[in-house]
Amino acid sequence: LNGASSVLALSDNVFFGKNFFTFAEKALTKMKQKGSAIFGVTVPDPEKFGVIELDKNDNIIGIIEKPDNPKSNLITPGMYFFDSKACELVKKIKPSARGELEITDLIEIYLSQNNLALQKLDGNIVWHDTGNADALLVAAQKVKNYEINNKIKMGSYEIASYEKGFIDKDGLLKIAQKFSKSDYGQYIKDVYLGEVN
Repeated sequence: LNGASSVLALSDNVFFGKNFFTFAEKALTKMKQKGSAIFGVTVPDPEKFGVIELDKNDNIIGIIEKPDNPKSNLITPGMYFFDSKACELVKKIKPSARGELEITDLIEIYLSQNNLALQKLDGNIVWHDTGNADALLVAAQKVKNYEINNKIKMGSYEIASYEKGFIDKDGLLKIAQKFSKSDYGQYIKDVYLGEVN
């Protein structure tokens, strides 16, 4: 990362919702203010995840991994926002009993220094941990239904880059032409570049 701030997204997590980027931008702002930020999402089965414990002012006072008796239904899903200090702090982490460097240990360092902020996600954001085949199938079905109901294609870095102004219309057109024989290329042309058809 060469001293840059970063976002770590675990590959078995799926987030979607029309206002997801609004929450991500809020988390980035909080990270810049505090040093790091995590999402918080309410689930019916918190004992399967890292449970966030809050004080009366909604400040994080602890994250307990898979507790027998969760103190809340608020858990942290697999996306984390870190400032430039993360690369140095991670060097202090020792492998866990599983022999792995754990993201929870890095988060604990930020928390112990009072440098961890919380961004709660609302009910409009759908989150799935797809760590097993059944969960992956459920998430895939929900994504497909969301695409059909909202007439969009999800997971498109190219479209997100265009919407955020990272590439212009000419850049998006080149991408559409690259994928011209697929429904994705046609989707870009139809929805975003309608006037060039």
